[in-house]
Amino acid sequence: MDKVSVSTCIRFGWETFKKRRSIFVEALLLATAIATIFHLAIPRPHQAAPAAAVLMVIRGLIFAAVDVLFSMGLVTFLLRAHDDVQSAKISDLWNPEPFWRYLGGEILSSVIIFFGFVLLIVPGIIAAVGLGFFPYLIIDRDMGPIDALKESWHISKGNKWQLFLLALATLGLNFVGFILLVVGLLVTMPVTMLAVTHAYRTLAGRTDGNRH
Repeated sequence: MDKVSVSTCIRFGWETFKKRRSIFVEALLLATAIATIFHLAIPRPHQAAPAAAVLMVIRGLIFAAVDVLFSMGLVTFLLRAHDDVQSAKISDLWNPEPFWRYLGGEILSSVIIFFGFVLLIVPGIIAAVGLGFFPYLIIDRDMGPIDALKESWHISKGNKWQLFLLALATLGLNFVGFILLVVGLLVTMPVTMLAVTHAYRTLAGRTDGNRH
């Protein structure tokens, strides 16, 4: 198992982004636009309680489903772009098949991280870092949610500090992109997402695009 290098991951993200700038910008804009339009298309209910409460729950469930589909599509696209940037397609953003497994992973990881923060902030951060690769494992290796969480924890062993630093670096870069009239996010977000994807490939022992 290799070690994660923050600078190497960021550099990989930047070099890969430069090879096909347009498709990364298009993919980000399309995914964001669809999610935003979908959210705006479902108005907040104004009925009196308890009808309003029921509708709010339904609305929240729909939003959660859209967010899961949004996340799955991005992870699928990023994995394809990482392994062979020339083969990446906008259609990679649509990959609904592992929906329930992905949702299960989201729920389980959120519960674990929540209790980690309740106990102490540091365990919550460690849990968030150690479990962060479960989306990639579900999409990439067709794992179930529990196995994906276990494997994420396993492959991040010995690299959690570097992964935490990578998370800080991605936050910093995206903050810079935000203050640059927000347009900078069209560059920093693809670069940082590719950087995280490269960290996954590095720790999963598959940086050359060949499956185990």
